[in-house]
Amino acid sequence: MAVDWTKYPPLPEPPEHLVWRDTPEREAYWSELYARTESGWLARHGCLAYLLLLAVGVGIMFAVLSGSHADWLTKSLAVTLAAGLMAGVVLIAASWIGILILKLRLAAKYGFYLFRLRRPDLSRKIGEILAARPDFDAAAFRDLWPSGEYAQVAVELWELRSKIWCHGGKMLYPNDQLLLFFYGKAAFWGRKAMILDSAILMEFYEQVEEYFYLPLDRLDEIEFDSVTFAELVEMCADCRSRHERNA
Repeated sequence: MAVDWTKYPPLPEPPEHLVWRDTPEREAYWSELYARTESGWLARHGCLAYLLLLAVGVGIMFAVLSGSHADWLTKSLAVTLAAGLMAGVVLIAASWIGILILKLRLAAKYGFYLFRLRRPDLSRKIGEILAARPDFDAAAFRDLWPSGEYAQVAVELWELRSKIWCHGGKMLYPNDQLLLFFYGKAAFWGRKAMILDSAILMEFYEQVEEYFYLPLDRLDEIEFDSVTFAELVEMCADCRSRHERNA
């Protein structure tokens, strides 16, 4: 949605426009892959955990079975544990193979194969922009918005973000790209970088859906390098207002 900047108070000049997206063909490839692989995280990260559990389970099984005083029930539990862990590994492997087959089919459709999305890492540039900003000031932040409704929504989005990742507490302006909003530390001991983890983004999106009634499909369409913070705020305010009118 277009923003009428004439209704906003004077704002600082936005920083250099940062371009994050890849070519349209590669974006289409990864959008379709992501939409059709809900189990992708499990296939990438769950396999190692299951292998470790399998090793522990097999170790327990052999230790119990080799014990001279192990009763029948204990031996049965050990075998069941090991069998369950082995079944989990088989399911993880099947999921990974399914995703690999899907990637190959999409490669035939789009004409190329990618192991990962080759987006530029803009973390350093974003960090430099925010490092030059003043610390967050709640009163000054509210004064950046043309109405109390927008100011309240902006504050609520800021607070939601603060609950999910550590952003550093620097000022944001309505005309900032969302790349600056989705930046920080996913964990307090991590380094500051662009927030791209799908689990973290989904947690934030679900909170936005709950608080502002903004459908997830609309959030999924948001492009971090082409949408401003003001557009997100106005979308949230509009969806909340329509929900309250229809309630």
